[in-house]
Amino acid sequence: MLHPVPRRSAIERHPLLIVLVCGLTQAGCLPRACQPGDSPTLALGTGVEDFVPLADPPTLDLVYGPQGGVHVDIALRATELDSSALWTIDLRGLVDGVVRGDARPQVEARCTPDVDALDVTGLRLVWHDDVTPADLAGPVDVLVEVRDAAGREITASAQGVSIVFP
Repeated sequence: MLHPVPRRSAIERHPLLIVLVCGLTQAGCLPRACQPGDSPTLALGTGVEDFVPLADPPTLDLVYGPQGGVHVDIALRATELDSSALWTIDLRGLVDGVVRGDARPQVEARCTPDVDALDVTGLRLVWHDDVTPADLAGPVDVLVEVRDAAGREITASAQGVSIVFP
């Protein structure tokens, strides 16, 4: 007696096809918030390896670098920005309304599917050499501007941030 052979789907017959399609059209395989869209969002946080939202009121730990400088670790969480190429980021730290720290890295955003967002971690907002601990004893403001792969710009800020000394 002959048994009918079950018909396999195209995915079952050609599993590499899915890998190839996803590789050629990255956005089609990403969660919705990791794809470019019409309503991008940007949140400012902290974290070297993982995004950690800022507390309320916001605080950032001061880090003494190995070359004598000081910085705070910044992380970003975004949705609906184009992550197909490097982002240009402009970080600024203001003390009494004056820029006293900055950084301008170009970075790759990574899709974090479990939170349906794009994350950038391990950014360093480096305070200028003439900034003293006394300058950072009061509240500071942190501003960030991101330009994505499509050239769109979005901003976020944290006002009245307290710097925590080690």
